[in-house]
Amino acid sequence: MKTKTLLSILFTFALCHFTSYNFSQSTWTQKANFGGTARYRAVGFSIGTKGYIGTGDYKQDFWEWDQLSNTWTQKADFGGGAREWGSGFSIGTKGYIGTGTNGSDTKDFWEWDQATNVWTQKANFGGTARVGAVGFSIGNKGYIGTGNNNGNNNNDFWEYDPSFDTWTQKTNFGGVGRLGAAGFSIGNKGYIGTGSGVSGYQDFYEYDQSANTWTQKANFPGTLRYSAVAFSIGTIGYLGTGLNIGGNIKTNDFWEWDQANNTWMQVANYGGGKRCRAVGFSIGNRGYVGTGNDTVANTNDFWEFNPSCSVSPASICLVTVDSTNKNVIVWEKPITVQPIDSFRIYREVSSVYKHVGSVPFSSLSVFTDMTTGVNPNIAAYKYEISVKDTCGNETTLSAFHKTIHVAMSPASPCGYNLIWNDYIGFPITQYLIYRDSARTGWKVVDSLSFGNTSWTDGTCYAVSDTIAYLIEALNPAGCTPSIKNPLPMSSGYSSARSNTQQNYANTSVQKLVNDLQINIYPNPTSGQFNVQMSGLANMQMNSIEVYNVFGECIHQHISTSSHQQIDLREAPEGIYFVKIETEQGIVSKKVVLMR
Repeated sequence: MKTKTLLSILFTFALCHFTSYNFSQSTWTQKANFGGTARYRAVGFSIGTKGYIGTGDYKQDFWEWDQLSNTWTQKADFGGGAREWGSGFSIGTKGYIGTGTNGSDTKDFWEWDQATNVWTQKANFGGTARVGAVGFSIGNKGYIGTGNNNGNNNNDFWEYDPSFDTWTQKTNFGGVGRLGAAGFSIGNKGYIGTGSGVSGYQDFYEYDQSANTWTQKANFPGTLRYSAVAFSIGTIGYLGTGLNIGGNIKTNDFWEWDQANNTWMQVANYGGGKRCRAVGFSIGNRGYVGTGNDTVANTNDFWEFNPSCSVSPASICLVTVDSTNKNVIVWEKPITVQPIDSFRIYREVSSVYKHVGSVPFSSLSVFTDMTTGVNPNIAAYKYEISVKDTCGNETTLSAFHKTIHVAMSPASPCGYNLIWNDYIGFPITQYLIYRDSARTGWKVVDSLSFGNTSWTDGTCYAVSDTIAYLIEALNPAGCTPSIKNPLPMSSGYSSARSNTQQNYANTSVQKLVNDLQINIYPNPTSGQFNVQMSGLANMQMNSIEVYNVFGECIHQHISTSSHQQIDLREAPEGIYFVKIETEQGIVSKKVVLMR
């Protein structure tokens, strides 16, 4: 679960380790003012599409902000009484607030139930009473660490398990003890940096939940500060505002940290101006910052951050028809690292391009159109592609690629006429014409330059002869799909092929299935299943690919045996298509995943 956090709690960052910075085209938009009175040192988190701010400035009121309606609603007062400089996080539909000061440092800890609007006291925080600690959640566990107790800075770090209402001390924070640091989580990692102590700190550390270890990452590049705000969106963390330690000056600069590259980049300055001790959290692909202390007094304004992920539009490399009579769209991922969430595939339907499927960035950059009714034997199809970034934005659609559709009719006095449409999408110098006689394999029988879209085979075949044809357009540059750039697959695509036409009923796939006796078991399956090939001696499978009903390739395995176990335990329930490539051809099977 992504970090909901960010208490009003302080954050500090610092010093440049780059000589220059790029600025992303992010924006801030003011939303409805916080529902309570102006304040600083409050606590905030988010649950679903709702954000929450409460306590701070020795108050105990607690407010809910609805992202959809942009309205604030007062909820039940915090159960622990008035306080400031507390810590908090959310897990599921529950919010948690604890520690802080009500005149004296505290360690009580409270749970708020979103469904019932009720506060319940839970087990006290496991460490000493303190103020200015960092809190965030990872999955179904909460974490609080660092902070100050009666003038002593701490670097201890504690995990809260709501299932058992227990605190467990984990490995101490990797840096020295400090007050007013900043923190957030991304996936199964937590992050803490900056803050104040004997001096200001710009170090930044990553906590690995699985290994219970801390690793130092790239230092925060802004000026030294504490009482900043932070949140995460996707795989990007954000940190900004705060109080500059060197001159006790409030700041409004904002920075993003890329988890994949361990790099910082400056983004648009906070829209509300210079301030410290504000609250920050994220909802979906937006960040939010509000309240705090500006250059004059406490505030109650509230702002939305919209990151610009700046991804480049994608282009299709080619579209082709595979041996199972499905359209396949192939593209190459960008060489430069970009915050891409997924690629979206569109097909022309009644002169309008409609979304037909998406492929996550982590998957192979190939899409097979499994839509019912899409039949390359009866028509050519146009496809376009777009990119969705990790902020939820989508690029414009690419130029279209159009498949080759070939039709076949008897020639006079003998043979067959072929007619097809030009492929559109990449430069073509020639078409290759393939023929398969008596199912002995495809062979090139002729070639024609681009613009020639008909050909006649004048051979006089016996009535019993089985003849099939297809057209191929060579792509001079070739296509190399990949799972993760710049690591391509071992083989690419060098051409776009048409559908096949033959003078017999197309039962070749079913015959191949029967001959090879490829079985999938158990089917239905709860997650793991076997692909077993038998019936022919010394035969083996070359590769196995699994597609969902949207045509997305969710699993790929290179096989060198006649038996392979496939693991789909991480995939949701549903119907999947298994594409098995053998030396004899390609077989498609269906498997049902049920739990």
